[in-house]
Amino acid sequence: MLRHRLYWGKMRLILLSLSLLIFSSCSTPPAPEAHQGELDLTNMNLSTPVQLHGPWEEFWGQLLPPVASEPSEPGDSVYLPGVWNAGHRHPAYGVASYRLTLKLPPGPEVWGLKLPSILTSYRLYINGRLMAQSGLVGLTAQESTPQYGKQMVFFHTGPAQTSQATLVLQVANFSYRKSGVTGSILLGTSPVMEQLQEMDAFAEYLLLGALLILVVYYLALSLIRPADKASFWFGLFCLAVLIRLVATGDHTLETMIPGFSWEIRKKLELLIFSLGAVTLVQFLRNLYPQELGKSLPRILNVAYLLMGLAVLVFPVKLMNNAVPLMEILVTVGFLLVLIPLGLAVIRKRTGALLVFFSLLVLAIAAIHDILYASLLISSFFILPYAFLAFVLTQTLLLVRNFAVAFRLAEERGLQLKATNDSLTRFVPADFLISLGKSSINEVKLGQQALAHMSILFADIRRFTSLAESLSPDKTFRLLNAYFGHIGPVIRQNGGFIDKYMGDGFMALFPRSGEDGLQAAIDIQRALQEYNAHRLKSGYTPLKVGIGVHAGPLMIGTIGEEGRMDTTVISDAVNLTSRLESLTKTLGAGTMVTLGFLDSLEHPENYHWRYAGVVRMYGKKAALEVAHIWDGLPDEECQLYEATKLTFEEGISLYRTGSMAEAEKAFQSVLERHPTDVGAQYYAARARLLKEFGLPEDWDAIEDQLQK
Repeated sequence: MLRHRLYWGKMRLILLSLSLLIFSSCSTPPAPEAHQGELDLTNMNLSTPVQLHGPWEEFWGQLLPPVASEPSEPGDSVYLPGVWNAGHRHPAYGVASYRLTLKLPPGPEVWGLKLPSILTSYRLYINGRLMAQSGLVGLTAQESTPQYGKQMVFFHTGPAQTSQATLVLQVANFSYRKSGVTGSILLGTSPVMEQLQEMDAFAEYLLLGALLILVVYYLALSLIRPADKASFWFGLFCLAVLIRLVATGDHTLETMIPGFSWEIRKKLELLIFSLGAVTLVQFLRNLYPQELGKSLPRILNVAYLLMGLAVLVFPVKLMNNAVPLMEILVTVGFLLVLIPLGLAVIRKRTGALLVFFSLLVLAIAAIHDILYASLLISSFFILPYAFLAFVLTQTLLLVRNFAVAFRLAEERGLQLKATNDSLTRFVPADFLISLGKSSINEVKLGQQALAHMSILFADIRRFTSLAESLSPDKTFRLLNAYFGHIGPVIRQNGGFIDKYMGDGFMALFPRSGEDGLQAAIDIQRALQEYNAHRLKSGYTPLKVGIGVHAGPLMIGTIGEEGRMDTTVISDAVNLTSRLESLTKTLGAGTMVTLGFLDSLEHPENYHWRYAGVVRMYGKKAALEVAHIWDGLPDEECQLYEATKLTFEEGISLYRTGSMAEAEKAFQSVLERHPTDVGAQYYAARARLLKEFGLPEDWDAIEDQLQK
C-alpha cells in the first residue's frame, strides 16, 4: 500500500507540473482587438492576462523613433501576432516598426508585459522609454545581431482619467527564414504577471528536474544491465527531450548563461531534433526487434544523422530554410514506424498498444506544429507536451510492471507462511494456494480453479533402454537420485512438481514465465553436476529434454470420495508436452514457442535460435518455436552460439523452398557441431525435398507425427 501511494503521488506531481506548463502557455481569455493602432482596455477586468491581438501600425523598412511624434507617412494596418514575410508580403530579411496605443484603466497602476520570441532582434519602447531589448537592431545585417528574446517587463502609468501607453516595437531580422512577432504579447497587472512568470519558471524547472531523474535512472539501469539496450536508448531519448526543453525554455538557459549565442542555440535545437529522432528509433527497435527489423531503422537513422551533420556543418542562416524538410522527414519516419508497431499490437507484444498510441500522438503533434509554424492554423506548439506525454507513458508502464511484481511477491510470501510443511511432500502447498485453500482439510472432490501459470515438462532421453539394463531397485534409486537434484531447483524458482510420470514430470510456476524458463535452465545445470558424479561412478550420463510454455489452465481434484488426486487440465499443458518432444529433433535443451518468448519481460537475457514453424501432434494451428540452450555444457553452448546465424539462415532458405541452399547451410552447421539434432533433422528434410520436389500443398510447416 505504501508503494502504491508513493507511485500515485509521483504521478500526480508530474501531471500537476505538466498542467501548469500547459496553462501558462495556452490561450488566455479573449480581449478586445486593436483598431487602427489603438486598443481600448479601459472597461476590461485585467485580473487575468490579456492578449494584445489585432491590427497594429506597421512601418516597413523603418526604425520608428520612440517618441510620440508622427512619422511622415501613416503606417500600414497589420495584424499581430504575425510573420511579415507570410504570403510574400515583405521579404524575410529587413526591418520593421510596430506601434500600438493602449488605453488602460485609470489609476497609478503598475503593468506587466510578457514578450514572446520575436525574430530575431528587437527594441521595445513604452511612452518613449526603452523597456526591453534583445540583440542589436540595425538597418543592415552588419548592424544587427540576433538573440533569443522572451522577456517580462514592467511599467507604470500616471493617475490620469484614462491612462495611456504607446508601444513602439522595432524589429530587425537578417538571420532566420521567418520574421516578426510569432507569439502573443500578454498584458496584465503587475501581481498577475509576476504570478504568471513564477508559474512558468516553476513548471519549467519541475519538468526539467523530473526529466533529469528519468535520464539518470534509465542510463544507470542500462549500466547495471548492459543487455537492456532499450533502457539505454530511452535514457538518451529523455536526455534529448531535456536538452531541447533547455534550449527552447524561457528560463533555464538564460539563467545559466545570460546572452547565450542565438546561432549556437538554434544549432543545438536543430541538432537535438535530429539526434532525438535517432534515439527514439533505436529505442523502438530494441523494444520490438522482430517487428521493426533492421532495414527501416537503419534507413531512418542514416537520414536523421545526415540531418544532424548538416546542422553542424552549415550555418543556421542556411539550415533554417531546411527546417520544414527536417520536420517532414521526422514525421514521415514516425508514420512509417507505426506500421510495424501496429503488427506488434496485433501480436499482443507487451506494452505495444500503449507505445503505438503514444507514438501516434507524437506524429499528430508533429503534423500540428508543422501546420502551425507554417501559419496554416491558429494554435500553439504542442510537440513538447507530446514528447513529455510519451516519456510519462513509458515510465508509467515500467512503474506499473514493477508495482505488480512487488505486489505479487508480497502476497506470495504471506501465503507461503501459512503452508503446512508436513503435507507438502504429497500435496504441494502451491496447489492448495491455487485452489484458494489454506489447508488440505478444506479440499473437496471436484473443486477447481482457473489460473494462468508457466508449465514445464521434462523427460529423460532413452530412459527405457537404460531401465532395461537395471534392476527395479536400481531404477528407483536412479530416479530418486535424479529427482533429488531437480526438486530443489523447481522450488528455488517458485514452482512445484504437480505430477511424476515415470522418468518425466510436470511442474507449474504460478508467478511468471521467467520462473519456468529459468527452472529449465537450472535443471540442465544441476544435471551437469549429477552427470559428473555418475561418470566418476562409471554410469552413463543422463540427457533431459524440456518444454516450457504458459497459459490458462484448470487446476483441481478428480477421482472419487475414497481416492482422489490432483490434476491440471489445459490446452497449454498438452502443448508443453509436445514442445518437450521437439527436443528430440530440433535441439537439445529447452523448447518454447516464439510467442512465449516474446511474452517474457526480458527475453534478451536468454540464448536461443529460431527453430521453424511446427504443427504440433493433434493440433491444426502451427506455431513458431525457439530452441534455448542455456544451461547445457559450455562447449555445447559455444557451438550453438557460433552456428546460430547459419542455422537460422538455413531455416529461412528452407521456408522459402530453397532446399539446396538450405541443405548446404545445415551441413555447414553440422561440420562444426555434428551432434546438433536440429541441423540433422532439417538437413535430412531439405535433402529429401530437394530430391523428390516440394508437394503441391507444401506450406513450410513441420508436422509433429508423434508425441
